[in-house]
Amino acid sequence: MEPYDSKYHVEIVSNLKDNFKNCFNDFNEITLVAQFVVSPFMEIDIQQFATSVMQDFGEDIVATEMELIAFQNDLTLKSLVSSTKCIWPIVSKEKFSVLCRVALKVKALFSSPSSLPTTGR
Repeated sequence: MEPYDSKYHVEIVSNLKDNFKNCFNDFNEITLVAQFVVSPFMEIDIQQFATSVMQDFGEDIVATEMELIAFQNDLTLKSLVSSTKCIWPIVSKEKFSVLCRVALKVKALFSSPSSLPTTGR
């Protein structure tokens, strides 16, 4: 019987680690956007958020900034956030089209199909 050579298995595990890091590195890039989807009325750097949305989701930076400002200042939505588990199904797709599209994409990344939000008004 030959002595055990661990180099082969060490290389496999090392490759798996590198592949895992490469596959899931994108999640680090969308952290700010994901945090917003979960907690849409948190304090947020508008320019940084809009830049991330543009880079990671291909949305217009100016439209994103304008929608974010209008969204976070919408008193009706603010009043509903404490009484609903997920605010996105009741957010107007017409009024906040960029934010709704981004929220749906983020939810799709982190949710099972049965827990995806329904489309808003």
